[in-house]
Amino acid sequence: MSTTVNGSLRKDTGKRSTKQVRQEGNLPAVLYGQKDVLPLAVNPKELMKLIKQKGHNVVIDLAIAGDSSPSRKVMLKDWQRHPLRELWVHADFYELDMSEMIRIQVPVILEGVSPGEKKGGVLNHAIRNIDLSCLPGDIPENIKVSISELEIGQAIHISDLNLPEKLKVFASSSATVVLVQQEKRAAAKAEGEGTEGDAASATAEPKKEEG
Repeated sequence: MSTTVNGSLRKDTGKRSTKQVRQEGNLPAVLYGQKDVLPLAVNPKELMKLIKQKGHNVVIDLAIAGDSSPSRKVMLKDWQRHPLRELWVHADFYELDMSEMIRIQVPVILEGVSPGEKKGGVLNHAIRNIDLSCLPGDIPENIKVSISELEIGQAIHISDLNLPEKLKVFASSSATVVLVQQEKRAAAKAEGEGTEGDAASATAEPKKEEG
């Protein structure tokens, strides 16, 4: 898939100018470059399609009509949504130096079905984004974690992830990414099996939060 988003330079930056940009079907934007700051109008369909398919960490080839450079490597820095409709009203980009490390958060995607869940366990996805740094060209779209062998009482930690050495992770190696806990009602029922006195005692005693 192409990572190109087309845009053009804006001469004016006031409210009237941004309103006209939107009326023409474009998205007002600002590029914070390595040496300059440029007001832009970009193609919103190209941008939103790319973000939807590749995520917010995608490196974009921003082709700006009238720019001194045919294309710039950029990332989405910030954006504003319309309060009522499913569209953006503004976007900010920053230009990348492809030789410099960048710090970002990458989403964790769970794959498969845990056998522990099938047995009544509760899946706890503790870390949904991993904070890391790498070169812009090495940014992963996401980090996939297989849970297809995760039983009740088992967990996957940062140290268990098979991450490339070029990714520097800012998290403890012992941090829990995902675990399967005993379902509390099932645990309470199991504790209640026995004498009626034991059951009453188990019911009256508050349970500690697991995990």
